[in-house]
Amino acid sequence: MAWPDRMEFSCPVKLICGRRALEHIPYELSARDARHPLLLSDEDAARENRSRAFVDALRASDQTLGAIEALPAKANLELVSELAAIYRDRDHDGLVVMGAGPLMETAKLLNLVVSTGQDDPRAFTSEKAGIALRLKPLVLIAPAAANGYEASGRVQTDGFDLRAVGLMPNLVCIDERTLGAPGRETLIATGIRALALGAETVMAADKNPVRDIYGVNAVQMAATALRAVETMPNAATPRMHLAGAAVMAGCALADRPPGRLERLARRLAATGRTNYSEALGILLPAAADFGERQWAWSPVDLLPALVGLDRAACTPPRQRSMRTASTLMALVNDLFRHTAGRFPRTLEDAGFTREELASIAASIATDERDMAPETIVGLLQVALDGAPGPDRR
Repeated sequence: MAWPDRMEFSCPVKLICGRRALEHIPYELSARDARHPLLLSDEDAARENRSRAFVDALRASDQTLGAIEALPAKANLELVSELAAIYRDRDHDGLVVMGAGPLMETAKLLNLVVSTGQDDPRAFTSEKAGIALRLKPLVLIAPAAANGYEASGRVQTDGFDLRAVGLMPNLVCIDERTLGAPGRETLIATGIRALALGAETVMAADKNPVRDIYGVNAVQMAATALRAVETMPNAATPRMHLAGAAVMAGCALADRPPGRLERLARRLAATGRTNYSEALGILLPAAADFGERQWAWSPVDLLPALVGLDRAACTPPRQRSMRTASTLMALVNDLFRHTAGRFPRTLEDAGFTREELASIAASIATDERDMAPETIVGLLQVALDGAPGPDRR
């Protein structure tokens, strides 16, 4: 597949992607009365000199650019205060971010501070931030190594959790020149996160048509890229799909609280035996099967995004749920094979034992009846064995 020079998608977060997508950013900034943006880039972007393509794209405009490069990959409030002082002293009027999740969290907090005049973002709660704030323009130039949360309305750092649709970027740009060159396993992690976050959105019982549109696109793009794992590091198209999948997953999340798979994966990652992306990959096939029985999830809604409309339609209705789970399991098995076993298929592969499942489940604090420890143990047992349950029909 050859990507065109530019494709645009109309949605609350405007997405522009293609081989020459950067050239549209100056126009978008001008439309929002931003003439002197500040570019923030992380260490990976600075090392690979990715900002050059954006600087070149800005030359034909009447805008002037400030830049702070090689910022640390960790959001913290002290850094936000330092950047806010620079932003104000130099009379900047918009932010352009070139980097993955931690830098984008810093940028969201920075934009909140410079837009509202409130120097301490801890003064905001999710309820207050949910008011229709008129924040300054925020543009994300998405990398292939995104974490799936960049385009969301969430910030989770320094011990506080802030969620508001207003925190989402106004524009996301995906350009072949700024994807970066991460290794295969980093790219796999991007794909799995986007796949799992999109899949939970689509399967979950609390349906939202707009979120489902984003979730379906996240699943389609992530699955397409993960199936091209052999060429992933060296070809632009899989990396474009991964960046797009991460953006779509973030849009699907918007400002809603963390989902069940997110919370379970973070608890498993906290043990140190696996990481967040691997835990999501392990849990997803099990959750597709288990969620239908226990949480009223609808895995059949996910099948067209995974295998295509024609194949989904040709699958007998009574077999569609099981095919969803088995397709996800096959994808995880392929990743296990392509990484020579470094990407685990099951909790057993990651070093967990059946005896400790109850204590892990009991440590997940929640008031939800459907997330009771005895219920979670059932899901973890499926994830330990790595096989969907028998056909219950």
